[in-house]
Amino acid sequence: MTSTRVLGLVRVVVAAAAVALMWPASLGGATTLLVVRGTSMEPTYRSGDMLVVRSGRPRVGDVAVVDLAGGAGGRVVHRVVGVDDEGRLRTQGDNRRTADGFETDPADVVGVVGVRLPRVGTALILLSRWWSLAILVGAVATITLWERTAPPPRPPRRIRYPDEYRPSEAPTALP
Repeated sequence: MTSTRVLGLVRVVVAAAAVALMWPASLGGATTLLVVRGTSMEPTYRSGDMLVVRSGRPRVGDVAVVDLAGGAGGRVVHRVVGVDDEGRLRTQGDNRRTADGFETDPADVVGVVGVRLPRVGTALILLSRWWSLAILVGAVATITLWERTAPPPRPPRRIRYPDEYRPSEAPTALP
């Protein structure tokens, strides 16, 4: 097998692994993407960060994403500060002095935060608005058309020397 074929096979395997790892939970996978809103987890996570959340059971010290009121009240990203005998989680934001006033049932746990993508969520939220998408499309179209309508570059001009400054064509000998 040639090195080109091996490299191609490695690329396919890596791509398949990436797809399997990032397959969304809504389609039966184990990954959820979430954009942070609020300040309760600063400085660890800031508003506008995108989080890659993997399903699993969080332990004390992990940052967990939980559904509030069985999913009807939104989601919270907080650190697990305790687990009781029945498996209910006690959580607290990194920017808070006290733990949350509620405990979370294990069934309401979405998963554990795995990766933080700084400010990616803000960019995606901006691109989801019609006006920002229109600006982006307009800028790309302008740049593309500008290059096509620009005049072709001129060839370099030859410098013409007056006769008295023109280098002589006869070789000169140095003394």
